[in-house]
Amino acid sequence: MTRSHYQFNTKIVVIAAFICTLTAPVFNAEAQDEYSVKDAWLEGRLATLLALDPNMNGFGLNAKVLRGKAALTGTVHSEFEKEFAGDMAISISGIDSLENNIRVNEPKEPLSAEVLAETQDSAITAAISTKYLLNTLLDSSKIEVDTVDNYVQLKGEVTTEIQRQIAEDIARGTYGVDQLQNFLLVTEP
Repeated sequence: MTRSHYQFNTKIVVIAAFICTLTAPVFNAEAQDEYSVKDAWLEGRLATLLALDPNMNGFGLNAKVLRGKAALTGTVHSEFEKEFAGDMAISISGIDSLENNIRVNEPKEPLSAEVLAETQDSAITAAISTKYLLNTLLDSSKIEVDTVDNYVQLKGEVTTEIQRQIAEDIARGTYGVDQLQNFLLVTEP
């Protein structure tokens, strides 16, 4: 290799490196914009779920998403409500991890055992139903979820055995479920 050939190759490498350093911030900004858009969409979806859920509405919860990691802040009245909000967040496709910084502030006057049980049962039913709506493999339009004393019954119809099993797995994996009976019938579409 001649000296001029070596100098020519060195110049090409230097020019290529210079171009890369100029364009790297552009590509990095595009990647950041892509994350920003996706994170904003996930954040909006999570905030909407928390705001529309009757068990979470009015608690003043805040949701932030950064690179697929959700962070929840605010105050709720029980550990169950905190876990429920976390379950809702992590059930959203695209949210990979969760930092649950929600504080639990027990009410000054304790709720009766009956009211507490009804609230918890409603929260379990809402959590399962929300997870069903977010699952793209499951048509939940004909699924009924009933919860009494942390005991869940699934009733209605699905079109495949796989959907029946998905519905059961989602319900079993929901915080607060102690027992489950799956009465879902598989019917032809």
